[in-house]
Amino acid sequence: MNIAPCVARRTLARCLLVASAALCADAANADVAASDLLTQLTSKDTTELTKAQSYLSGVLDAEDFYLGAEMLSVRAPLSERKATKFKFAHLCLPTPRPGMDALVGVILAYAKGDASRGTGRAHSMIRFALLDKFPCTENP
Repeated sequence: MNIAPCVARRTLARCLLVASAALCADAANADVAASDLLTQLTSKDTTELTKAQSYLSGVLDAEDFYLGAEMLSVRAPLSERKATKFKFAHLCLPTPRPGMDALVGVILAYAKGDASRGTGRAHSMIRFALLDKFPCTENP
């Protein structure tokens, strides 16, 4: 991780943003196979289920961070911002946020819809499943 550009500009907020993005990306991209995550999500073993739900929570935290970072990149005050198209696909979970069981159900239904969806990386499968169910097309 190279934070030299933000340090040179002497902006603490920018440095923290860069460092946080790198940490979130590392956590969300942990090398977990989608098939392993699906096995854990359907396990009767509470330890395995908790591991899978924790992983899902980490992916959601990273998504929240990236959404916030993109929204902050719009330099206008919040009251003056107009809806704009996102640069990247984001998911917009409804308020109140669905519970863990509901989110797990969305992921399992997505994987069941096409067997090939459970063959890649877990973080990609989670994002695609939730993007399919909860797409976000404009800045809130």
